[in-house]
Amino acid sequence: MKQVLQRIADGEWYTIISLESVYPSSVVWCGNGRSHDELRHDFADVLGERVGIGINPADVCSDWRQLSSEEVLTLSVLRNQNYYEPYVKNPDRYKSVFDLWQE
Repeated sequence: MKQVLQRIADGEWYTIISLESVYPSSVVWCGNGRSHDELRHDFADVLGERVGIGINPADVCSDWRQLSSEEVLTLSVLRNQNYYEPYVKNPDRYKSVFDLWQE
């Protein structure tokens, strides 16, 4: 906790996420705020769990495109075909992927 308080200034936005949930599961948000008091309170709620705590780059820079590629990951999904035989033969196999896209 001491290291987190040193790296995130009081008054700076922070976010806490669970590290137990991994792709393709959705991110589990455990807390966020803008003060050391809020951070201590949120941290107490997740004590003993594996979590990540940090500053959201969008809170630091209003235009995320100005950040370096090492700080931002952009992911695009494009459709490149209208027919996929494995899907046609077994659409239930891909249901979980479609469910994730709907979230």
